[in-house]
Amino acid sequence: MLGTNDCKSVYGASAHTIGKGIELCLNEIEKYIPSARILLVSPIHLGEDIWKPEKDPEFEKKSIEVSHELKDIYSRIAEERGTGFLAASDFVRADDSDDEHLNEAGHEVLARVLYEKLKEMKVA
Repeated sequence: MLGTNDCKSVYGASAHTIGKGIELCLNEIEKYIPSARILLVSPIHLGEDIWKPEKDPEFEKKSIEVSHELKDIYSRIAEERGTGFLAASDFVRADDSDDEHLNEAGHEVLARVLYEKLKEMKVA
């Protein structure tokens, strides 16, 4: 579930650029693990107020848009490479307290979903 921090304004990265970074990570992982045993997880969406000073001003409004685009980019990468894919944003969302991280309940839901997906892939 890498990519959220790459949405920070200091990097100015597009979803496409972040996807290229994920592909570099996958290149390394695939040296040791077959693609079919890898689960690529696109991150949750950043919350609408993430950029505000009381939240995390390292992000900007554009960061939110980029975080929403990662699902499609990662899904395409997974399909092309033959890895499993799961969009965390389909199941959980950032906690309102910081618009960036999961709360305890979100972690519990995501853990359950990941476990089921890995069982489906026959890697758990």
